[in-house]
Amino acid sequence: MRTGANFALQGLGTITGPIMPELMRFLVARDQARMEGAFALVWLVLCAVLLPAIVIVQWLMPWLFPIWTHGKIGFDPWLFGMLSMGVAVYALAQPAAAILMGNNIVRTQLAISLLAGLVAVGGMALTVPWVGIRGAALALLAAEGVSLGITVATARRWLAGQGLRWPSHAFGVAAASVLCTALGLAALASLAPARQIPVLLATLAAQSLLTLVYWRQLPALARQRARGLIARFVPAARRPALAGATSDSKPAPKRMNLE
Repeated sequence: MRTGANFALQGLGTITGPIMPELMRFLVARDQARMEGAFALVWLVLCAVLLPAIVIVQWLMPWLFPIWTHGKIGFDPWLFGMLSMGVAVYALAQPAAAILMGNNIVRTQLAISLLAGLVAVGGMALTVPWVGIRGAALALLAAEGVSLGITVATARRWLAGQGLRWPSHAFGVAAASVLCTALGLAALASLAPARQIPVLLATLAAQSLLTLVYWRQLPALARQRARGLIARFVPAARRPALAGATSDSKPAPKRMNLE
């Protein structure tokens, strides 16, 4: 049941891993624009790729899970959805967590870990006797939520002390997309498969709208970096057309022939 969330986590790591060292370099240089560009790539992947994939996989799992497990494990859509949402909340917190880790704010990281652990263990003790294994997933999701709130608050305060700004608008749009995904997963888990198509389409449409809003408010530098990332997944023959259609830079002036 956890494998889908683990797969999403590994996919997120392939994107965020190379970005985090660059983020720390921009923080040291006090480069607000490039810092926001690094943040934007992480949240753009979350909004445009990870969250829609979570919704689609949630919709497909009632058919795929019995084949995958040979019918030996019953599929629980609520459990699967809460585990997936834990990954989404974790991804939302990654830029803020990178600030804490990169600047060796160890005491706060330890406090966050201890508090999140207490929430997880205490939540399991309260909810598992009540709703079974779903209570464990709910407790883990609550722990991720607590960790997100404290991590973002600490990162915002540290940036303010360095003369930098937390990108509140971009974070708000990404958080709205995570909330939209949570509502969509809850609706899919509560409905029969035959009635899920409208909910699936509505959730994907809302996610697409939020991604478009997020894209339009990105700075030009972040858009250029995002296009470079997209180009990696486009066939080589199409890359020049993508660059020509989306480039923000001005064309280079023609050289004069003086011969």
